[in-house]
Amino acid sequence: MSDILMSMGILPSRSSDIEAHKDKLGTEFLAGYVSVLADARPFPVVPGGQEFSESLQQTLEALQFGQISAREAQAKAQADAISILERAAK
Repeated sequence: MSDILMSMGILPSRSSDIEAHKDKLGTEFLAGYVSVLADARPFPVVPGGQEFSESLQQTLEALQFGQISAREAQAKAQADAISILERAAK
């Protein structure tokens, strides 16, 4: 499985996989990520959480590409959080 993850650019999280791929994961860029994997925790499962994560990602991308201002991004993220999470809680 770690070979598949690595081929897709995803860091494997199992210690044995990290060891097996240490030559590829030991680059200066990845070393910072790999060094904290032992402390990594999964996102909690929250109704609407995935939908909100995707919405937030789109908002951040729009901000990054200059399609919206920081103020607009903040307002959109807050409105989306309220709307999506309240709807999911019903």
